[in-house]
Amino acid sequence: MGKFREKSKLCSNRFDPTGGRPAKKLKKEPLGLTVIYGKLKSIEECDYLHGLHTLGALAGDGLEAVTAILEYADDDGSGALLRQVISFLRNHKLPVCLAAVGALRNLSSCGNASHIETLLQSDMLPSLCSDFTTYVQLLNSGDNTQVADTYCIVEQIAFICYNLCEASEEATNVVSKTPGMVLALAQLSVASSAASQRTCPISCQLAVNLALLCLSEENPQVTCELKNHTEQFMQKVSVVSNSTFSPTVDGSQASELFNALVVAGIIINIDECGSSEDFTSVLLTLIKRAVLVSPKKLLEQHVSAVSPVPPNVQENSPPTPPSTLSPDDLNKCSLLGDSTQNGGCNEDEAEEMDEIRANDEEIMLQFEQNDPEPDNGCLSTSGWQAVEYWLEAQQLALELLNNICCGSDGESAVSCDTRGLAAEKDEEDIDEAEPWEPCDEDDDGTDEVLKQFVREHRLFDLMFEILDPVNPDQHSSLERSKYFKRLQMLENGVRVRALSALQVILELLEMKALGPELLFQRWADLGRLAFAEHQQHKVDDNILEGATGAMRAIVSKFGPENASHLSAITATELEMLFSVGLSSTVSGVRRNLARLVGALGCLLLTQGTAQDLMRDPAKTVLVTATNFLLQLAGTDNELPVCAEALDVVIDLYSDDRTDHLAVECKVVSRLQTIMNFFNARYKRDRKKYGQHRVLLVTVKENLPAFIKYKEPRVLNAQPSKLHASKQRPEGPKHKKSKRK
Repeated sequence: MGKFREKSKLCSNRFDPTGGRPAKKLKKEPLGLTVIYGKLKSIEECDYLHGLHTLGALAGDGLEAVTAILEYADDDGSGALLRQVISFLRNHKLPVCLAAVGALRNLSSCGNASHIETLLQSDMLPSLCSDFTTYVQLLNSGDNTQVADTYCIVEQIAFICYNLCEASEEATNVVSKTPGMVLALAQLSVASSAASQRTCPISCQLAVNLALLCLSEENPQVTCELKNHTEQFMQKVSVVSNSTFSPTVDGSQASELFNALVVAGIIINIDECGSSEDFTSVLLTLIKRAVLVSPKKLLEQHVSAVSPVPPNVQENSPPTPPSTLSPDDLNKCSLLGDSTQNGGCNEDEAEEMDEIRANDEEIMLQFEQNDPEPDNGCLSTSGWQAVEYWLEAQQLALELLNNICCGSDGESAVSCDTRGLAAEKDEEDIDEAEPWEPCDEDDDGTDEVLKQFVREHRLFDLMFEILDPVNPDQHSSLERSKYFKRLQMLENGVRVRALSALQVILELLEMKALGPELLFQRWADLGRLAFAEHQQHKVDDNILEGATGAMRAIVSKFGPENASHLSAITATELEMLFSVGLSSTVSGVRRNLARLVGALGCLLLTQGTAQDLMRDPAKTVLVTATNFLLQLAGTDNELPVCAEALDVVIDLYSDDRTDHLAVECKVVSRLQTIMNFFNARYKRDRKKYGQHRVLLVTVKENLPAFIKYKEPRVLNAQPSKLHASKQRPEGPKHKKSKRK
């Protein structure tokens, strides 16, 4: 299934704890790891079990903690804590195994390449895959008396496989080639069907299906094994599709919808054309449900000033495995443990014990700050679970919408680079991309179904509801919440994918279905989202890039017959838009704005004569746009952005009606200066931008020819100047005959 190139972050164990910032320098012995290591070396179960729980909780705190844990060294070198945790995987007691795999799951969730490599080098993955198949066989046999713990262990291992496989091709190969592993995952995935005697918990199903979704992407070996289960996968998504839907979201409904969408993604990976004629209809129903309740409506349901739901009341929420230690558990026994026998000690030992107790207090303080009980009065634990699952489901639903609308050849509708949404195609606009055609014989029919679906369910308007910002009062109360950072990440992910979906929806709809008045209003809404909000607080770079891309797509939708509606754009609005664009650090934003200006300018040129273009409002808009393009072309640090702006200027001023406007803006003289700058940059940096070679070469060749063409026309347009003399074509030079 084609998806965004950024890590999908579809579940709570995928996150960027540092927000893109480098990790801070660690203390010599951070987080009391010496204490935990001592507990893991103990022969007493209460000690090492407590140590495993504590280590798992610390590993879930962020990238800094994971780095410290993986680098912790003993006499045998670094990785001492990891080796100790792995040694508990074969413990004969399931609670110990569960604590060990829970810690490994949190360690694998950091997404850092070097940490993933460290985990793979430990050779824990083959062992976990082997254990996974054994546990599934035990569950299938019906002889297991500890079913709940076994399912929890299986869930943790599935999440570990998902985390590692999403980040590493090597991990994908290990899991795929483990005998019986894919079959065991598939058996658990369909274990809740009507024919199954045992029901797999929804949280375990979700972990297993996420692992299968990752494994089955462009993996013929896995998809071949899964084809036998396609009918059962279809049954699962159909059950959710046919169930009663309530716009009041709870944890159970959110997790079931998310799980069904993941299974739908697996079906797409198995067979891109759909396993049956009903698949498209079922998938569209799931997508429609996911986008009906916007983030704003969702938070209105679950965020309030009243006291949260008590911890013992979990409204329809799926079970959460006890992979971390709660403050109550910590209060029951000290990290040093009652089993530690300490006799008399000298002064050095006493000093060491004081340091250990200080580290112990540091750990306790961290758990007090990360209390998993209900939040600060605005969002309960069960409410957060519903919000989290629903926003994850929305992200996946919007990615699926992108895939079915414009294809899945390894790219999303809007091609995303490492930032997540940087439409950086080799020298062509996204609008010019070829539509995906997986099934030639059924393409037209599918297209019509999609168009009808988009029109009937007002998907274009629903995307704007998703983009609608949260109520300020709710936002201020959530800022104090321990869930706030995670919530922001999920909201931004949903917004970015909604902006991408807007562009593919625009491709499906005709202007008469949208209406030029409404379309222009939506253009203004996107401008407020990207730029008015930017004036108040910093907007996420991916959202800014997605918004400018959608604005460009809307302008490109207007034809000459509807261009008059764009006359409402004021120079002030453009100046604000351009000032934010010039200050943006994302090259995709600046390129989008250059293309937007090009489309807007070309439309304005169709609305009148050369004299009309020299009268307001057209003149002011075109002058403002020209100044922006020339400034971008002459000052931008990215050579492709300079080339994009120059290409737009050439297209815009190739029209003979722009001669007087070119005089007003001093286009020719400014381009002559910029050309020298561009040629020097091109000579120096062209090898850095190989993927933009066509654009760069085109601009380098066209710019001198354009200046040569436009210069005499500009001189002729100035009454105070003499007409430029036309150069006569030179004939071949005759050689002088030598005198004899």
